[in-house]
Amino acid sequence: MANTKITNPELFNLGDSTSATQLPVMTTAQRIAMNAPPSLTVDYLVVAGGGGGGGGTGFATNGNVGAGGGGAGGLLTSTAVALTSEATYTVNIGNGGGGGPWAGSGTSIAGTSGSNSLITGTGINALAYGGGGGGSGRGNYQNAGLLGLPGGSGGGSGFMSSIGQGGAGTAGQGNNGGYGGSGGQDGSGGGGGAGAVGSNGTYQGTAPYYYPGGAGGAGVQNSITGVSPTPYYAGGGGGGSLYNSPTYQGAGGNGGSAIGGSGGRSSTNSSYSGTAGAANTGSGGGGGCRANTTNSGGDGGSGVVILRYATSDVASYTATGLTPTETTDGTDTILSFTTVGTGTITFTSSTPTSTISTGEMIFNSTTDKVEYWDGTKWYGITYEVTGESPYNSVLYTGNGTSNSSEQSITGVGFQPDFVWIKNRREGRNHVLVDSLRKTGSLYDELHSNTAEAAKTNGTDNVKTLGSDGFTVLGEGSETNDNGDTFVAWCFKALS
Repeated sequence: MANTKITNPELFNLGDSTSATQLPVMTTAQRIAMNAPPSLTVDYLVVAGGGGGGGGTGFATNGNVGAGGGGAGGLLTSTAVALTSEATYTVNIGNGGGGGPWAGSGTSIAGTSGSNSLITGTGINALAYGGGGGGSGRGNYQNAGLLGLPGGSGGGSGFMSSIGQGGAGTAGQGNNGGYGGSGGQDGSGGGGGAGAVGSNGTYQGTAPYYYPGGAGGAGVQNSITGVSPTPYYAGGGGGGSLYNSPTYQGAGGNGGSAIGGSGGRSSTNSSYSGTAGAANTGSGGGGGCRANTTNSGGDGGSGVVILRYATSDVASYTATGLTPTETTDGTDTILSFTTVGTGTITFTSSTPTSTISTGEMIFNSTTDKVEYWDGTKWYGITYEVTGESPYNSVLYTGNGTSNSSEQSITGVGFQPDFVWIKNRREGRNHVLVDSLRKTGSLYDELHSNTAEAAKTNGTDNVKTLGSDGFTVLGEGSETNDNGDTFVAWCFKALS
């Protein structure tokens, strides 16, 4: 059976057969359109870490309020976001802020803000800000820690006046925190949530003297995971209440959407500390109660990044640093990143779904090459325009006027390994060079019509042997005399 060869850019030569197969001719743009991979798009949910609740104060003359609830982490979500196959995307999961600790009678410490979460790379830059920490429970007007901190959603304030407003939320990510009530002894504000502002603490000045904390702002539901019931994310932490005795007490504020931490103290139990926000929801921690015992704030809940895409669009993915939990919902795949820290992920698009089969060939008129499809990408094929012949000859006219003159001779069709040059106008020496003998930057030359030894670094030498010919150097009459005509017989060594 004859070998199959490519002897022309657009033809298959089937050995001894007299017929030929015409290759499809197209541009690079047409080729790309013919086998474009499926679109790679994702839906995402990014939630930052929630803020910690403030710590309640012990009994003292300057401390008559509970502590503010932590604000929820910022929440960002979008659908059908176009990503790039083989591009690297950075993922970060923010931690929840720490609840403020009890620091002894008459003082307390604000909660710390949560950390940011993000996914960023080509086509996407989703950065959610950590929730603001809740204000402390000390009722000293000079204590700036009483005010809730800003963040994705703001932390609730422990200040006992409306001027002590809660921390500001970030537009498009969350809401403001509430502030402490305006009486002399008050519950504190709840932290803001992704779905609503935190409620203010209240003061009820009539018996039986209840001083409840404000509820945390509501979270929002998101169905990206496909689970039922649809989960909530980013609820604010409840504000802490005041407790002086069974008569002088109040309920801690409820956490937003039952995922934010609850504020310290309620009329039905004796817990003075706030509770933590739910993990991987970015919810705020509850504020501590103003009481005569330990009464710390609850920690904020950690954040989460969730990606959802059509399973058929992605052949594989590679995650480093963080390992996502993979689930499916119908024809979609869901990747949930829940571990605090930073990592990367790279997606590879699935094989094109066109009619191209492995081994199929085209002639690309943009690159002037024959290309074949190996099942995943196109490869160019190198071919020789002169077919099977290892020989070609070229004619040229010399241009040398000085020893530094140089002329490039092209049109050979391959890189010659042996060149024989003869002046056609005058009876000059034959000049022969080969690719093996070279001194310095010039090839050694032999004269077939003389007994001379090989000449090096003369005025008629060949300087280079290139991919389509050679270069002559100088003004010598044997290779490049100005106006003389020359012939060069060129040969390619057979392997």
